[in-house]
Amino acid sequence: AWQDAAGGDILRIAKGTYAESLVFSHPGNQYAPGKYGKNGIKLIGVSRRAVTIAPASGDAITLQGSTGYQLRGLRLQTAAAGARGLTLVGGPGSVLPSFPGAQVNAAAVDFVENHGQNVLLTGSANAWIRYSKLSRSRASHGLSLWQASYARVVASEISGNGYTVPVAPLPDAGKGFDLRYASELDARRNTVADNLTFGVIGVDQTVARLAYNTISGS
Repeated sequence: AWQDAAGGDILRIAKGTYAESLVFSHPGNQYAPGKYGKNGIKLIGVSRRAVTIAPASGDAITLQGSTGYQLRGLRLQTAAAGARGLTLVGGPGSVLPSFPGAQVNAAAVDFVENHGQNVLLTGSANAWIRYSKLSRSRASHGLSLWQASYARVVASEISGNGYTVPVAPLPDAGKGFDLRYASELDARRNTVADNLTFGVIGVDQTVARLAYNTISGS
């Protein structure tokens, strides 16, 4: 469906559990002979309780320099060690520095029970996430922002991350919001609770703007 879609189209996803690891690229990327990526695709599931993207290997969804993507009514839950729910790459410092920064708008999405980060932004990525869950990463963080990426998170839950990791010695795991390398977070009206180590931590010239959040129990 994505191969046949034009930029701006809506792909409606029926009830079910899907085993594909989905990789979407920007229009400048020729991913197959005569085929190029595209921007502005909307992936709309019937309900996050009914549509699960659960690959046995790889991240559930990866955006490679793609912009204007919208996610609605999905559950992203991977099985493999180190795999993540949603990964945005593109821009300086990412694994694809020649690609533009990726961008996504997600609402009513469960990024949960991934072994790696539930959501990872790298390079000059940009995300707006609301009414969602970024909870119970088995061995990593709820949301990681790296290399000058930006996220706004509103009315969401970022809790219980790192719950399979031993407490001692102090692990690099179980953070709610994990900011590094000049990234920026705007978090409002969220619940950040019971993460293994930190609710919110920023290092290396990061910026965190926090308003009306409940941050407890980490």
